[in-house]
Amino acid sequence: MLPAILVLLPALLTQGAPAIASAPALTVTRVLTAHTAAAKLESVGWFGVHSNGAMALFTPETHAVQLYGADGKRGAMVLLADDGPPIKGPTAGWVGDTLWVASLAARKIYLLPPHGSEFNSRSSPAVMVLPSDEPVEPEGTLTLPLRVMGMLGDGSLLVSKMMPAVDTAMPAWRRPARSRIGYAKVTSDGVLREWLAWVPPVTRCRPAPNIPPLFCNVPWAAVSSDGRFAASVASSISGSDSGSFRVIAIDSRGDTTFDRAYGYAATPIPRSVIDSARESTLTDMRKTAPRLADSAERVYQRSMVTVFPPFAGVLVGRDGTVWIAERPTAVGRTWVELDPHGAIVGRITVGGTVHLRAVSRSEVWGLDARDRAPVSIVAYRVAAP
Repeated sequence: MLPAILVLLPALLTQGAPAIASAPALTVTRVLTAHTAAAKLESVGWFGVHSNGAMALFTPETHAVQLYGADGKRGAMVLLADDGPPIKGPTAGWVGDTLWVASLAARKIYLLPPHGSEFNSRSSPAVMVLPSDEPVEPEGTLTLPLRVMGMLGDGSLLVSKMMPAVDTAMPAWRRPARSRIGYAKVTSDGVLREWLAWVPPVTRCRPAPNIPPLFCNVPWAAVSSDGRFAASVASSISGSDSGSFRVIAIDSRGDTTFDRAYGYAATPIPRSVIDSARESTLTDMRKTAPRLADSAERVYQRSMVTVFPPFAGVLVGRDGTVWIAERPTAVGRTWVELDPHGAIVGRITVGGTVHLRAVSRSEVWGLDARDRAPVSIVAYRVAAP
């Protein structure tokens, strides 16, 4: 099940907001290392952890899902499909104890029942079907692909697609001002059951039309692997609310579990880094679009971000915890944990080659992608100091 991702309100109320710099350091102990056959991080199409600790990893090269026990012991490798187009960037998760994998290209959902030895497949809906009493969508949005994001126990699906701006049934703070990618609940045949919400847009990033942004500050959103919780994070690096960010978390009913503002310490971008990024971008543009490069140079001279975007991602645990990734540094990758009510729990730092993929209050899992070595699954126990 996939809950709605809430749209971020335009202003952040930061007076008295807690600062994540105050988050205490948590104790981190590596408790698991399991080697995989993936040669590099990009070879892993998807990685997830079940509520019982069992793990699954999909690699497009093998066209199969490798199963692992909670202890990291390698289990069966189950072929996803032996025909059809390559499956790249699938969505996946669990509905109960059944593992599902959805392929947008193949228009199929593959289901692996508990203790099963092979996937069963079913068609996924190609387009959305509107009930007769639903407002008409903007022209063309019906034919856009439906990307399966989750499954419900009754077989209905949660999908992402272009969302209309005419749905007046939503509260104003959830209703998009214009058509955007949004989430909806549909039947297994694609019949719309309910619009849920729309994904926060990237704003104030591109300095001018057709000019590539540098140091883009984007919002982040994530859903727990069982779909019970979701959260969105948006930070401000300029204006009256600069140095603040907001986190909105909800449960599978669409109810807000917390909605809080926080403060962060902005890190100035060294002039040498700005100059290097600008020149690298302009050099590439001069090779492919010389006239546009001249315009971009003028734009960059009069408008340039001066502080680093503070965050690099967010993960949501099945227990409702929210983990926010700070910008990676030479020290490693630091994550700040919020409890299910939005209180700051603490922070952990893992090595720069470790990319967390699943989280909970007491344990986190990730992929360790070291140079010249296969990717490893790693798990860490997290505790108060």
